[in-house]
Order: sequence, then structure tokens, then C-alpha cells
Amino acid sequence: MSYQRVQILLTPEQYRRLKRLAHLQRQSLSSVVRELIQQGLENLPIAGQPREADLSWLEQTHQAVQRMLEARGGEPIAADAVELIRSIREERADELAPRATGH
Repeated sequence: MSYQRVQILLTPEQYRRLKRLAHLQRQSLSSVVRELIQQGLENLPIAGQPREADLSWLEQTHQAVQRMLEARGGEPIAADAVELIRSIREERADELAPRATGH
């Protein structure tokens, strides 16, 4: 594999951490930097395409929803989101009320 030589400026802390990582992994500093750059490039979003991490998270969420539906016999939870939020806000206000009065 051929490489292109580049020059970058690092903070002393970045350089120290990269040298330490290279030492721990028994790799060259250049090799560690190339790996980190590759990981970063793979995780960059491409316009209009979800990232791999996003797709993984969506799949895990979908599977969790399916498991919950199966556990409920296919019946979704019937909840009024507005009422639920109102209830949560009231509970939180009750929790904070004693603090506001100094008690």
C-alpha cells in the first residue's frame, strides 16, 4: 500500500496521548493516526445517508419495540402523551415546591 506524506500540527496533549496509545498497542504513531483517521472517516455522515451507528441504534430500537409488543400480545400501550407530560410536570413541580420556599 502506498501512502501520501502529510504534515499536521498537534497540541502537546494530543501528541502525548497518541504516543502513549502507540506504545500500548505496540504500533507506530503513524499507524495509530491512520487507524483513528479511518475510524473517523467511516463515522462521518454522508449527505442523505444515515451513519452505521444510527442504523444500528434504529435496528436495536425496532427489535425492542417488537419484543414489547409480543409481550403485550401485539397490543400497543394506550397512553395520552399530553396527559402523561402534564402529570410528569406536576410531579416535578411538587418536588421543587418545598425547595422554592426554603423548607
